Amino acid sequence: MPKKIITFILFFVSGVLTTGSMVCGAFVLNVTQVGGSIVSTGSGTLNTTALTLAATGSDSARAMPGDDTLVAGPTLETPAQRYVFLSGPASFGASTYYPATSGSGDLVGIVTGNLEVPSGYISGSSLSNSDMYFDVTLAGLGATPGTYVYTWGSGRTADSFTINIGVVPEPVSLAMLGVPAAIALLRRRRGVV
Repeated sequence: MPKKIITFILFFVSGVLTTGSMVCGAFVLNVTQVGGSIVSTGSGTLNTTALTLAATGSDSARAMPGDDTLVAGPTLETPAQRYVFLSGPASFGASTYYPATSGSGDLVGIVTGNLEVPSGYISGSSLSNSDMYFDVTLAGLGATPGTYVYTWGSGRTADSFTINIGVVPEPVSLAMLGVPAAIALLRRRRGVV
């Protein structure tokens, strides 16, 4: 199958996954295997008022499950700021470094248990992103399937960042039935039977 068709299918699937993952007042990042590649999609908002700004710099989309690091968004170095005082898991897999093959949207992630957002991020603003890791499986990435939740704050400042690895939220499973239809439509338009 040509790379353009594979790219279209992966972004179609990532759009479907993002649609079902929006949680009010939280950010959700879904990491799923599609064929021999991985698709990462994220969306939501983050309340950073209860967090302490620890550093500013730049970063790019990458995964290091053993070091509790998963950053989504652009694959080029992008200005970012990092906050501390999250509670959550120490890791979500083995220590393997993998840069994203392609990515877009806002730079958002967890870096060694700290929250990373775009430089100048305004607390409560909407964020979204999408990444692809070509020719790697979840096992190859070193990511352990499951749901990993990072929390901070209390009362009105409470918020969370959820990473779903290999877990597709239930409303999305029905929309996933549209993937074969999208493939058939592409093949029909190109004259492939």
